[in-house]
Amino acid sequence: MADTSLKSVVSLDRETRAYKPIAHNLSPEAALEQVNNLQNDGNQAAILEQEGHHRTATAQKCKLCLNTAKSFTERQEAQPDDTERDAAATSAREQNEED
Repeated sequence: MADTSLKSVVSLDRETRAYKPIAHNLSPEAALEQVNNLQNDGNQAAILEQEGHHRTATAQKCKLCLNTAKSFTERQEAQPDDTERDAAATSAREQNEED
């Protein structure tokens, strides 16, 4: 598997309203399954691209994942409308399912 296809998963922490890393070094299929499980439990989650393999054992302690989650949170806060964000997330999920 090429490193460029690796994905990480982040989930929205309801208390802090910030995304936190959940998992990393996942295949697209495993990432989609992880997000679906989180969403079925009522959590907001997203799949993010990874530039390469992360060596840290857990995503919650991975500096790269923590920085990516922080950047993702900032991008989401900058978006003016939740409807647009939800539509973009749905579109991304549908595209991943087609791949």
